[in-house]
Amino acid sequence: MGTDVDTIVISDLHLGSPVSRADKALAMLKAHTFKRLILNGDIIDRPHRRRLTSAHLDFLSYLRTLAARTDPKTEIIWLEGNHDAAYRDEGRAAGFIAAKEFAWEHGGVRYLALHGHQFDRPWTNHPLVHRPTTWLFDTFQRMDPNLRVSRFIKKKTKKITGCAKAVAAGALGYAPEKNAHVVLCGHTHEASERIDTRQGIRYLNSGSWTDDPCTYIAVGDNGAELRAWPS
Repeated sequence: MGTDVDTIVISDLHLGSPVSRADKALAMLKAHTFKRLILNGDIIDRPHRRRLTSAHLDFLSYLRTLAARTDPKTEIIWLEGNHDAAYRDEGRAAGFIAAKEFAWEHGGVRYLALHGHQFDRPWTNHPLVHRPTTWLFDTFQRMDPNLRVSRFIKKKTKKITGCAKAVAAGALGYAPEKNAHVVLCGHTHEASERIDTRQGIRYLNSGSWTDDPCTYIAVGDNGAELRAWPS
């Protein structure tokens, strides 16, 4: 069931990829009313851009409809991920705010959103390794009819490289620089929450829309909470 919230945060939809669950993401958005939508990176999967399905195009069309609406006005922020950085100008042309990170306040709490790949050291420090491995994974996806093996490999790879821990630690370390009380990331494909009790900073990861359960973050009067769709 949808609710009225201030902000919805989703990440890692990977439109164009065969594992993208754009139909579920669209249903979730239509079930909510919100003032702001943050697309927290990897919304479009660059290697698969030419493979957008009708469900993927319907999702993008709905975003443009929201951006053009004035009553009520909906703010859409598209944050750069490691897969969709090339679409920044396209987002601006559609009426979105396109940036690398975004901060806002609600209920006296300062929130900061960014994709999180900035803190994934194997990715940032060794791009020449990740590019061919990404290509191999994309090729394997097309050969995997039920996609179960592809999803398993993706999860194992993220776990082996320590991606989730690195992103959480990096985000919690970065948040004080922006005076943020809560920092929200994606990239890991793993919905999670962590609190730095020493600094009083909360970290949430919105997970992904490429596997079950599909997860997102809702920010409302009760703060930020992880939710699964369908709930």
